[in-house]
Amino acid sequence: MGQAGKIVPVYEYMCSSCNTSKAVSRGINDKDPGYSCEKCNSVLVRKFALGGVQFNGGGFYSTDKG
Repeated sequence: MGQAGKIVPVYEYMCSSCNTSKAVSRGINDKDPGYSCEKCNSVLVRKFALGGVQFNGGGFYSTDKG
């Protein structure tokens, strides 16, 4: 849970200089205010990651019998 009891996504950022990472919770529609590294004051760059994927049902593999 994030801000005021709402469920919000967590965005991960990495420092472009010292590779320190930081996780920030904010709403999907909130603007990215830009963040600075707490260690070296360089710009933090947002890391993009794929979410988990789950395939249900048959037909995804040649050995499936669904």
